[in-house]
Amino acid sequence: MDNNFFGKLTKQLKGNKKNKTLLILIVIGISLLIINKMISPGGSGKSPATTSPKVETLESFENDIQRELETMLNRMKGVGKVHVMVTLDSGPETIYSENVTESQKDMNEQDNQGGVRTTVEYNRTGQLVIVRKGGGEEPVIIKEVMPKVRGVLVVAEKASNPKVRQEIQKAIQGILDVPAYKISVVEGE
Repeated sequence: MDNNFFGKLTKQLKGNKKNKTLLILIVIGISLLIINKMISPGGSGKSPATTSPKVETLESFENDIQRELETMLNRMKGVGKVHVMVTLDSGPETIYSENVTESQKDMNEQDNQGGVRTTVEYNRTGQLVIVRKGGGEEPVIIKEVMPKVRGVLVVAEKASNPKVRQEIQKAIQGILDVPAYKISVVEGE
C-alpha cells in the first residue's frame, strides 16, 4: 500500500463521525494484515513443513513491530508525530516435528509373604523429522510461536487530548491484542 492510497481514502472519508470510525477500523484492519503477514510462518505462500527455520532476534522483531506501529499511528488524524517502544517477553519459539516412540512395561512380583510389588517402566524416545531439500537437510517445522507483548509506550505529539490517547490505545489493543493496562500513551514534543 502506498501513501497515495491512504491520502485518497482519508479525503473520501472526511466529514462525519461514522466515516472517521470507519477510517480507523480500515487502518486497524490493514495493520492486522501487515502484522499477520510479517509474523505468520506461512506468509510467503510456502507450507510450514518446507520453510527453513527462521532465526530472528528478539530485538529485530521488536524493531519491526515498532516501525509498523509508528507508521500506522503517524497516519492517524490528530495524533501528530509518534514514537513507539515495544517490549516482548521472549524470542520466537520454533516447534519441530518428532517421531516419538513410547513404551510401558508393567511387572507384578509376588513375595513369599503374599505381598505384591508392581513396577512400571516407561520409555519415551523422540527423533527429529528431517527432510532433504536442495542437497541439504532441514527439520520439519510444525509451528512458530511468536512472543507475547510485555508492554507498549507511545510518545505522541498531541497526546494531551484524552480522545487522541484513547484512539491510540484502542488501535494498539486491536493490532497487538494487548490489554489497555500494558499500553502507555504520553505527550511528547
